[in-house]
Amino acid sequence: SGISEKLPKGFGQMKNLRKLLLWYNNFTGSIPTELGHLKKLEQLALDENKLTGTLPTELGNMYNLQYLSIQNFEETSGLLTGRLPKWHDLVYLREIYLDYNSLTGTFPENFLKHSNVTDKDCYWGFDQNSLKGTLPKDLKRFEKLKIDLRGNQISKIPKDLCKM
Repeated sequence: SGISEKLPKGFGQMKNLRKLLLWYNNFTGSIPTELGHLKKLEQLALDENKLTGTLPTELGNMYNLQYLSIQNFEETSGLLTGRLPKWHDLVYLREIYLDYNSLTGTFPENFLKHSNVTDKDCYWGFDQNSLKGTLPKDLKRFEKLKIDLRGNQISKIPKDLCKM
């Protein structure tokens, strides 16, 4: 069921779009970098499609993004690979759900560096990826962070983060 084709690059031309909710379709291929042109977008959900490739750094241009979800719980879904971008300028992003992908590398230092929501409830799901290493101490600035890292290879969590 659902749409079975590549995610159209033309979505990137819908400059006033606030929500793009396309879960449970059969979109294939990579996430178009053109989505980064959606500066007014507040919610992006691409869960349970057949998307592959890396998370485009251009998504970091979606200044108003508050909710990002590209989860792949079902075996027939695609898997995103590569490193987690720093996304310094996503100042309102509070909810990130990238569970059940194949993201690799370490959790980036200065992730969401310019965030304006460090005193708000933030929910981040990175369950069942291949992230490794130590979580950055600077995540402590997110006072009400709830983060799911089950099924990764995180080797160390700084003591400061445990006191949040």
